[in-house]
Amino acid sequence: MNTVQPGEVGLRVHQAGSRRGEIEILDVGRHFSNPFYHKVITYPTYMQTRTWEGEEELPFSAQDGSPLNGWFTVNYTFKREEIPNVYSNLRKTPEEITEDYLQRALRDTLNKVASRKTPFDIYGEGRTPFIEEVESELSTQVEDLGIEIYSISFLRLRVPPDLQQAIEEVNRELQLVKQAEARLERERAEGQALLEKARAEAQANQIINQSLTSLLLQQEMLEKWDGELPQVMGEANTIFNLDSPAQ
Repeated sequence: MNTVQPGEVGLRVHQAGSRRGEIEILDVGRHFSNPFYHKVITYPTYMQTRTWEGEEELPFSAQDGSPLNGWFTVNYTFKREEIPNVYSNLRKTPEEITEDYLQRALRDTLNKVASRKTPFDIYGEGRTPFIEEVESELSTQVEDLGIEIYSISFLRLRVPPDLQQAIEEVNRELQLVKQAEARLERERAEGQALLEKARAEAQANQIINQSLTSLLLQQEMLEKWDGELPQVMGEANTIFNLDSPAQ
């Protein structure tokens, strides 16, 4: 009796008789199988996690041939609809596929992507785009294995000591450049603010000067006025004195 747990797909492989080589899909539940005639394998359809670290770290090489070693975690699953074909083609268990085919595919992909990059592209700020490229290409490569890649995590990169020192020096130089750029941008912003302030003050002074000029002209007119109101000429050359009281 074999049991297929939730989140699994079972395969019953006929190994003898007229149905030799046939594969049946077993859903969740208990299934009777004759161990002399059947082989039952279960494949998980929920997310799997495999980490290669420590002594299992994966080696790969950069564009210039620099030897690199990385710790990686891959989150993946076996696609339910592809499982019968995968077993039919490979005749491997999920564990064997992970440790053999998936690991090999990951190493091949790491070398392929890293061969287009320098160690400086992989270390530091280039870490994220590097692993994104690896994830994309690995997903394509293992598609025929019935594996769907959810994500890849780059846990650690180990490089030779001399290369580590060179990378750290370059990173320090980059930090200094960024600090200089930030300082220049700050000074540029402060200069722009001063310029805007000067323009505002000049405009304000211009308005004040125009107002003062208008006031001075009015003051000059008042000083020249003799105090008499203007006379108005009407019809038939009649002159009205605006100072005379109405009759």
